Parts: sequence; structure tokens; C-alpha cells
Amino acid sequence: MNKSGFVQLIVWAWLLMGSSLAVCGEGLNLPPVPAAPGPRGPVGPDVPLSEAEAKLLTPRITVEGRTAAAVRAACERAVKEGVKVVFLPAGEYDFEEELSVPGGLTLLGEGSKTVCRTTKRKNGCQIRVSGDNVRVTRMVLQGPDTTTRVGNDLFGFHVWGKKQQNVRLDHCELLGLCQAANFSGEITGQVDHCYIHHNMRDGMGYGVHIGDGAYVLVTDCKLSQNRHCLVSNGAADWGTGYRSNPPLFRHTPGIRPCHWEFIHNLVDGDDETKRHWSVDTHAGMDGTFVVEANIFQNIATGIGIIDGSGIIRGNIFSDFWGQGGRKSMGMRVFYDTHNGVAVENSMPHDIEITENTFLGVDQKYDVGKAENITIDGKVLPETRKEGPPAPPILRLSEMSEDGILKYSPQPRATASGIGSVSGTILDQAGKPVAGATVAVGDRSATADADGRFAFAEVGEAARFVAATKTGFEMGMAGLAVRPGQRSTVNVRLAPDRKPPVVSGVSVMGLTEESAFVTWRTDKRATAEVVFGDRTQPASKPELARTHGAELVSLTPDTAYRFRIRAKDAAGNVGTSDELTLRTSTVRAEAPADPKPPEGWTCYGGGIKVLWGRTTQEAHSGKYSAFLTPLTSKSERSAGVNKAVFVGPPYSGNSMTAYPAQGGATYAYCFWAKGDLLAPMTVWLVTWKADGSKGESPSLGALTLGAEWKEVKGEFKMPRDAKKFSFGFRANGMPERWGMLFVDDVEVKLDGTNVIKNGGAENE
Repeated sequence: MNKSGFVQLIVWAWLLMGSSLAVCGEGLNLPPVPAAPGPRGPVGPDVPLSEAEAKLLTPRITVEGRTAAAVRAACERAVKEGVKVVFLPAGEYDFEEELSVPGGLTLLGEGSKTVCRTTKRKNGCQIRVSGDNVRVTRMVLQGPDTTTRVGNDLFGFHVWGKKQQNVRLDHCELLGLCQAANFSGEITGQVDHCYIHHNMRDGMGYGVHIGDGAYVLVTDCKLSQNRHCLVSNGAADWGTGYRSNPPLFRHTPGIRPCHWEFIHNLVDGDDETKRHWSVDTHAGMDGTFVVEANIFQNIATGIGIIDGSGIIRGNIFSDFWGQGGRKSMGMRVFYDTHNGVAVENSMPHDIEITENTFLGVDQKYDVGKAENITIDGKVLPETRKEGPPAPPILRLSEMSEDGILKYSPQPRATASGIGSVSGTILDQAGKPVAGATVAVGDRSATADADGRFAFAEVGEAARFVAATKTGFEMGMAGLAVRPGQRSTVNVRLAPDRKPPVVSGVSVMGLTEESAFVTWRTDKRATAEVVFGDRTQPASKPELARTHGAELVSLTPDTAYRFRIRAKDAAGNVGTSDELTLRTSTVRAEAPADPKPPEGWTCYGGGIKVLWGRTTQEAHSGKYSAFLTPLTSKSERSAGVNKAVFVGPPYSGNSMTAYPAQGGATYAYCFWAKGDLLAPMTVWLVTWKADGSKGESPSLGALTLGAEWKEVKGEFKMPRDAKKFSFGFRANGMPERWGMLFVDDVEVKLDGTNVIKNGGAENE
């Protein structure tokens, strides 16, 4: 965990001291320049209490013990004695059971030294709020799994169903959870100055979830590596919608529409997740929202709006990345269903999108089926729908010392005056920076040889000018546009002196004489592996964020120490910690048994494969199933998939598949090993009642090694599934395929194994 400096804090500080602002004309009463996009102060559990706040959080009851039960006992004592603060001293707290926090209490930790850890993956939560005016601050909530694997159903901070008011989660770190923070029901709450990261569970993976009439402010946080940083739902009868004819989800009567605001946050990095919109509304989110003054950077997709009405204003979208032919995208507004089923009256509508800045994004906007979508003061003609004007929108006011989240409706006033902007891009010494990219709203230009730029017809809503150039950090300067006037703004760029950070180092495809190493950098860089007195450059010599290198001519059964070294465009060099890999011992290739294991099948993806059962690598019994492709050099570059199944293959029919109970929870277990170059994926394939192909979700990826590894997990069978098979997929990579061994497969429903011949024994 990154315990300090979670935010590059004001990586791009609002340096009015480093910029100048002048407007032609005298005696003008200019509006105040707002704070810069991004967090307005330090983020995370190690931010010290101010003197006033420390006084406010005294006296305290100190927890004795390091379990949830010990914290519960301290809470009960605090309520009995009329003390409002429960203090959790530094230590590792066992939160295997849920902690319910009574109303009126504050849980105060000792920063990142107070870690509430959970290993269970079942439905439940770490902290459940049971009353009004609850606050949790200065601690770490860590769940059981920071990967995309399903089966992690644990919530971190949970406020649900009883209309709790004025709940606050601040200066905390939350990771490894199905949902880090959940606000559901007609509650009011605030999440501020938190570091929320690595909540990546496939199908969930929410940083903050808001629904069922909640009013929630999320502000001044850093969010990274979440499947969704914020997701929102409405109040609907999700249980009966599938059974109606035609299927339709209806809103639950009597529950107010929800409202949330996502303001002054930093969203940074999504390359480890199964990419989805960083901030989005689901079909059925029939309320309102505000997304304002945030920085979205180093991600693939920004904002996705499927339902609801609101404002998206003054955000920066910077340095996005696309992959596999997919373009990066700032925001998308489009009608959609909920898991294939329509929601009554669901439609994105009356959304004002204004003065958002894009630097290094393939596609700024994508607007599909929607109603009355306005971009920079102009309604998109294809979305225009006559009707009453958009109603006033709620605005939330941050909690002060009274701990109350106030809200009131405000008119949707959009500035319509037009002025112009010009200025110069300067370095810290005051010298012009030629060729910098300059942006005001969604318009950009290139500074000339003297660092000068100019924009005509800039709307009053514009609040800042941003500039970037290789070798410099992003710079921003405040802007106040007056109709008919020219504003002059100088932006100063500071040298980029931050070295690239290396993360996610993984060793795959270990053989007797080779290994393939992959890693990521937080910025575009060139990179290499340094081991012994040798250096191996990454396979992609250009600046990139994802890297890999094959190490060859190694000695069997030998340990090698290595480091990753990366250099960015500014010449900054970052180095990983020293790591170790060990090559495999020499072994013979596994032979195929003349008789494949009964009930198993193979999907070759259009290439020749060798598969069957083998006695050489059995985990238990006499045999295990194995798979390896027989490929030519040209076929290796194709990168197709191959898999071995217990049951019919993906391309097969359902006649020999196993019966499925739709909606039920299954537990699985198997043993695997191998030297695949890429991670193995556990694969569920389903068929519907009519025999057509149903959902085929991934159940997670697994990096294999030379020793047998036991893998356990759970999955929920899709509701429309009537048959299923269970597969193990190896994703092809051009360097080398490798071999996969699987044995002792079990898939249990209510404790009964439904898989036959999971050991490939044929007996």
C-alpha cells in the first residue's frame, strides 16, 4: 500500500503566483477564480488532524483488543458513557465479522497504521452504519482480494436502508472490496479526502455506489484501479422485472430520486481493471448528478451516462490511453438497458456539458439516444425534445463542524456571454515554451515559437487554461471571461522531474532456459530488465505504459535477481525493487494418452493442439488433463485462444452439458500448473433453454507456475442458464505458448459436486 503522498497532492497546484491574469478595461468587477480541478488538499489516512479537529474528537474511548468484537465493545461502552469518539490505535484488526456502528459515534484510527483487514469473501460488510451522524476517519479498510476475480462479495463501508442522515467517511484508504463504500436508501452522506483503489472485482468493483434515493457528496478523493470509481442506481424492483411479460424493471413507488455530486477528485489509472466507465449511471438512476472540477488521467474511459439528468462541467481529461484498436473516450451519453432488460422511463436527459478540457484523448464525446443534451451552450439537434424546461438541480454543501450535509435546489444558470483569451506559455524562468499544447474547454491550440496562443469566442463558463508539453508537468491558470472583453493569461510550466513508477511486475512462462517478464509504468516510458550483468530491453522500444521482455539463454533451476528500469520522455529514470525468478528444472514433454479423458473437450481456436491426459504430471490419482498447441510461427502471431473444458466446448452444443440452476451460487475448486506465457482464465460457458448460447463470463485469471496450485472460488449462475460447462483458457501470445495441466476439478451446488471425471481418470 502506498501509505503517504497518495495524491500527487496538488500535482498541478493552482499557481496564481506562477501565472498572471489581466482583463482589458478598468474597474471591472470580476467573478472570483474557482479552485483548480482535482483535490484541494492532502488525501489519505495519514493527513494529521488539525488542532480544532483534534479538540472536537476528544474525549475518546480506546479500543482494547484487535478484533471487530473489541471495537464493538468499545462502541457499546462509548454509548453507555456518553462519549462520542472511539479510538482504534495502530495495529492489524481482524474484521472477519461485521461491525455495526451506533448513531452519534466517530471511529478514529491512527492513520495507515490502523488496518481493518478481512479475508472472507462472502456477502457482508466490514462496517455497517446503524444510525445518524456516524463518522469513520483515519484508517484503512482492506478486503480479501485486489484482483478482478469474482467471488469477492464483501462491502467495506455500508450505509443502507434505514434513512441514516449525515454519515461521513473521510481520510481513509479502502481497497480489495466488492464495493468500497455503499450508500443505498434515502440517506445523506459524504466521502472526502479518501484514497479508494484496487476494488476491481469483475461485475462489481465499485469505489462508491449510490442508489435508492441517497444524497451523497464525493469530494477531494483520489480513486485508482477501480472497475467503476462511482456508480449509481435508482430504486427499482430488481427481483420481479425478469418475470414480467415483456421483462421490465419498474421504479419502487414512494422513494425519492437520488442525487450525487462528484467534485474535485483525481481519477488516475485503470489499466489493471476490466475497463469500464470511471464514473457512470446505470439504467434506472432516475435522479440528478453533478460531475465538476475533477481530473481524469491515465485511464481509458471517463464518464458514461445511461440515465438521469445533471451537469458535467470544468473537468480535465488528460493522457488517456486506448488499446487493442479501441479508442480512449472522455464521456459517453447513451440510452441502455439493465442487463438486457428495460427500466421504465429510463433515459439520459437534460444534461449540460460545458467547458471540459481534453488533452490527449482520442474521442471527446459520444452521444447516442438521449434527450436535450447541451454541449457548451448548444443543444445537440438529434437530442432535442420539446417539453418543460429542466427543473432546478440540487446542490450539496460540504459538511462543516456541525456534521450536517446541507442541500438546496439551485437554478441551472449557464453563462452565455462570449469573450476572447490570449496569453503566453512560460517556463519557471519566465522564458517562452514553444510548441506547448494549450486548451480552453474542449478546444486546443499549439503555442507558437514565442509561446503565444489565442482563442476567440470563449464562453463565460470557462474557468481555466491548461497546457502540456513533453518534459513538463501540466500547468493551469485561473480564468475569468467577460463578455466582449479580452482576457490575457500566462501559464507557467514546471519541469517534469517525477520518475516513472514501475508496478505490476509479473514473471510468466518460466521454462528451463527462459522467462517472460511483464510490468507497467504510470507514465509513458521506455524500459528494460536488468539481471546480473545483462540488460534486456522491452519488446516494444517506443514510449509505452505496458511492457514485456523475454529473457533467454538462462540456466535451468537457477535463481536470477532482476530489476526493471524505466525512462520517461523527460529523461527521468525509475527503478523497481529487486525481485527474483527461478527457472524450471529440465523435464520431458508430457505425452498424450491415446484415450482423452471422458467428458472433457477441447477448443483449439482454429489451430492444431495436443491435448488429452498424462500420467507424468498428475496431482492425484494416475492422470491429469493437459493442453499445448502445435503451432507454426505464423500461427503464434495470431494470438488466438485455446481451452480445455469439463463439458462441451464454447463452440459446441448443450446436449452433453451439465444442468444449471439459474441464479444459484456455485463453489468451484481445481488444481493447476504450467508454464503458460499468459495467465490462464477460468471460463464459465452457459446455454439457454432453447439451446442458444447464453452468458460466458470469465471467473478470473491465474498465473501458473511449476508447482501444483489449488484454486477455489464462487460464481452466481446467470438467471437464464439451463446448461453449463467449465473451462480453462490459455490466451495465446506470439513469443511462446507453453503447457497447461488441470486436475481434480469440482463444481459444487449446495455441497454436491456436479462435475463427473474431474480427475481425468476415465474410471
